[in-house]
Amino acid sequence: MLNGQFTGEEGLRSPMQQNTARRPYNHCRYAGNIGDVWKHILLIDALRTLSSESPKSFHYVETHAGPGYARLGENGDWRRGIGRFMDGTAELLDHYYFNLVLPAMNANFLYKGSWVLAAEFLRNVGHPNFKLTVHEVNADTLKMAGSAIRKGQLSQWVTLEPKSGYDALQKVEKADLVLVDPPYRSSDGTADDWDKVMNALARVKSMARHWMVWYPLFRRQEPDALIAMSGGASFELSWAEDAPGWVMKGCGLLMDPASAKILQQRSGWLASLAERLGGRFDLRSSAAAKTEPSQNIGSAHHGSTGDNCYAQFLSNPVHLL
Repeated sequence: MLNGQFTGEEGLRSPMQQNTARRPYNHCRYAGNIGDVWKHILLIDALRTLSSESPKSFHYVETHAGPGYARLGENGDWRRGIGRFMDGTAELLDHYYFNLVLPAMNANFLYKGSWVLAAEFLRNVGHPNFKLTVHEVNADTLKMAGSAIRKGQLSQWVTLEPKSGYDALQKVEKADLVLVDPPYRSSDGTADDWDKVMNALARVKSMARHWMVWYPLFRRQEPDALIAMSGGASFELSWAEDAPGWVMKGCGLLMDPASAKILQQRSGWLASLAERLGGRFDLRSSAAAKTEPSQNIGSAHHGSTGDNCYAQFLSNPVHLL
């Protein structure tokens, strides 16, 4: 999820810029925004191929689970993300992501998180033997994630671990796909996640067949360092490149070379998606991050704090499609 806030057409403003860094991360405000749509479509595209290449078993690991579902508010950032597709008239709706997301949006105004989408996709395509291990440290968010597992009837496949995903990676021996997706700031506003992500990626590269890392774009320094050490490639969506100051200008999903090769075949479609979201698609390789500009192809989690806007979701039974 995006670590920022919409400000008209200017982009996403950093919580620190608005003196809100010490507020709890508000999933309901940010869920379903531009970055979520971008990230989740790339995730489902990759899962489609990667899971078929591992028919006997498939293990998905996520470092920062969040609550699993967000009940969206009237004025949330989803309006410029998934909201662009809710009238059913937009192009690109044939993607499987929309089959997973839109029914729950239309029925209950809920947006699904990454691990819920991954579990439902693998279940729906009939993978014979898959499992998910997801991690969360905040007590309130753990309760919400547990409720999401039960109400979504995902207990057979999803294990929710009450521990730091960063620490847990040190003990995971093998995984088929790991998603590292932190909020990039601490709950008290005193630190961010960039150094932890760099360390986590070094570990993930040694134990996972495939991996993905989501990041926000405020400036190029941190993403370029991450991409350069990764040996992979990043699929970036930029929507406010010329915005002044500490404003969120886009986001990226960095991934291993094999996963990137799969998604590169969809570059034309992704460029159209980026345009529909009001942004531009750039493909950045680890070599390019060190020496060259990005490749322009076309014309922005949940984290560690709870949200009281889930009270209705937790107390009322809903049919999750």
